[in-house]
Amino acid sequence: MDISEKDRRTRLKIGSVLGLLFTVASLFTLVFWYAQIADSVRSNSWPAVRGVVLSSELHVDTDSDSGKTYYPNIIYSYHVAGQEYTAEKLQFVQDGFGKNWALRKLDAYPVDAVVEVSYDPDLPQTAVLEPGGKLIWYFFVAGVALAFWSVFTVLALLLFKDVRKMVLLGKSLRGQLSDS
Repeated sequence: MDISEKDRRTRLKIGSVLGLLFTVASLFTLVFWYAQIADSVRSNSWPAVRGVVLSSELHVDTDSDSGKTYYPNIIYSYHVAGQEYTAEKLQFVQDGFGKNWALRKLDAYPVDAVVEVSYDPDLPQTAVLEPGGKLIWYFFVAGVALAFWSVFTVLALLLFKDVRKMVLLGKSLRGQLSDS
């Protein structure tokens, strides 16, 4: 099947843009998950202060494709060097999912409960109720990030391979046209 020069250029542009998007998406996924794991590990050595739970509610996201997703939404306040801060980070790497998991977390942090808040000494507004994380979840998060990276990279390579073929085909066609 012959491809016109205009179609070849259009496909080349589309393939290049999609390949670039897949590459950027894979890099973004890796950087995001690396940052989550790094923050989780660093939080193990953060100082802790007492805080108070201000709000403890079940947050439900509804999606027509995947149904409902449940999250514990816990807001707490704490003081560092006389300054009051409010935060809502429960953990950096989520250690479970589902409605029962979310409800267990809410039960552990009822309104007005006194809690231990770990905070970043360099950025005291960054805090977490459950510092660190379970090793199994680090591997899970790393595995998910690697899977995304792999899929996006393979798709990008396949698109670049097709783009390369189109470029070579275009050069070949131009060569044949200039010979005649």
